[in-house]
Amino acid sequence: MGAIVTLSVAYLHRKQMRQIELHRADPSVPVTPPPHGITLFFKRNFWYWYCVVFGGFDLGMLIRDLSKTTPVTRAVVFDISLDMSGIFYMLLFSLLASKMNRETRTTEVIDKMLDVLVGMTHRIEKIEKSQKTS
Repeated sequence: MGAIVTLSVAYLHRKQMRQIELHRADPSVPVTPPPHGITLFFKRNFWYWYCVVFGGFDLGMLIRDLSKTTPVTRAVVFDISLDMSGIFYMLLFSLLASKMNRETRTTEVIDKMLDVLVGMTHRIEKIEKSQKTS
């Protein structure tokens, strides 16, 4: 464990030193501290953690409501239905979050491909024009 911490601190230190050197070479580049690994992890997986926390809370409330030995009233039925819908929506959100991440990556790849294709067509047009003139 100590080696992992030492290596990660050394990596972040080298990254910060590169930023400082870049800032010295070009002062318009800002010097920003590197984000912490845990912060990056939670930013990347926010919706999953959101769904786990609130889905777990709804599951705990559902278990609490179902384990009561008091008579079933309208309020208890309403609580159980809210807990079930909360669990359902958290599962739905987690599935949609993964699909949205994939679609975002897909659109980025498609944009890059379109940029390459547009560049190729411009280059082909230039070649055709140069062949016509010669």
